[in-house]
Amino acid sequence: GFFGPREGQVFDGTTVRLREVTLSYDLPKSVFSSSPLGGATISLVGENLWFNAINFPEGINYDPEVLSLGVGNGRGIDFVTGPTAQRVGFNLSVTF
Repeated sequence: GFFGPREGQVFDGTTVRLREVTLSYDLPKSVFSSSPLGGATISLVGENLWFNAINFPEGINYDPEVLSLGVGNGRGIDFVTGPTAQRVGFNLSVTF
C-alpha cells in the first residue's frame, strides 16, 4: 500500500543482552570469631553490561525496552531518550 512498510525499513527485532551479573564472596567464619558479627558477603554487581541488536545495521540505536518520546510509534528507537544505563556497584552484606 501507499503508506505500508517498505522492505528496506523493516528489521528483525531480535536482541541479545547481558542484563545482570553478580559476583559474591562469603568471608570465612573464622574472620569473625572474635567479633559480634556473624558473617559478611562482598558482592560486585553489574547491570546492562552488554547489548547487541543482531540484525540491525550499524549506527541504528535500537533497544526494544526504550519508549521514545516525540516519535509517533517509535518504540525501541533512541531518538529523544538517553541510552539504557549501564551500572556497576558494590554491595556489603553483614549479619549479626
